[in-house]
Amino acid sequence: MQKMGKRALREVGKRIGHKTRLEREARAFVNRRRFKNDGFMILTDACVIDGSREHRTGIYAYGGCDLDAIVPAGRELRRQVAGLTSVVHVGDIAIGRSDFILQGLESPPAAEHIAEVSELLNLDDDHFAARLFEPNFTVPNHGDLGEFAKNVVVLSIAPDMVRTMYRHREHGYLLDPGGFWLGSDMATVLGDLDKVKWFAANFKKLGRIKVEDALANFERIISLLRTRVGAEVLVANALVVDPGITTFDYRLSHSPHTSRRREFVLGLIDLSRKLDFPVLDIDSLTKRDGVSGMGDFVHYTADQRLTIGRHVAETLVRTGMVPTRTHA
Repeated sequence: MQKMGKRALREVGKRIGHKTRLEREARAFVNRRRFKNDGFMILTDACVIDGSREHRTGIYAYGGCDLDAIVPAGRELRRQVAGLTSVVHVGDIAIGRSDFILQGLESPPAAEHIAEVSELLNLDDDHFAARLFEPNFTVPNHGDLGEFAKNVVVLSIAPDMVRTMYRHREHGYLLDPGGFWLGSDMATVLGDLDKVKWFAANFKKLGRIKVEDALANFERIISLLRTRVGAEVLVANALVVDPGITTFDYRLSHSPHTSRRREFVLGLIDLSRKLDFPVLDIDSLTKRDGVSGMGDFVHYTADQRLTIGRHVAETLVRTGMVPTRTHA
């Protein structure tokens, strides 16, 4: 039945196009049918397990594409968790930097100030919203499963390590235009230079955030998640060495990425001791399977994703963040 469903979805994609509304509806129909039969559903950015109906547990990852790697944790949790459990990844790297996250809660820009940039850069309607601090969420395209509380929130320091932020010259709000620059091919960007010129005229480059400022922001975010949302928090570090960079002598380098990443990893350890939250050690886990197959430091191989997912599941069970089945 599962193979038939996959074949049907491929045929729908061929005939009507991928990522169309009809294809999404067809995919959602197949997923619901699979979930009804097997009590398990895994998607690109979500996994749902029906252990029983006595509990509902939500595991919510917010940020860049590196956090897709937590979704396979659902496979490992499938035979351990009690209740209806959802593992969901929401967002992209453009919304993941800590100062941008806090802006959405503490000083969100006015709607009339962001209307033009949202249209020009094709931003989502809720791009500037404080989604992270909402207490509940639904599984994308599967709202029929109902709302889940954010019992566990997973964050990553990767956006703070590498992303550059910009500030609007007049209205003062922060923006990472990742959705525009990263989501379009170069021909599209260069074919519409008016947008590039408009952005340069209206936004000032701030550069990368200081390590100490990022860690101070994470301290505030974690405290807010605990008090406002009632969530347990798990924070992922990132691979220190970038497989795509061949620098071997940093004496001549003006941008010592490895040194900066090491400072973030060590700083996160200190913060975890101070606030008592577990760190997902991506640096060690990815090196365990080898990094030669990685395109960059946040896009993991299939083996690495399985290793990360297994470790996430072990951490959630060991720390008691998710309810487990009792055995007689």
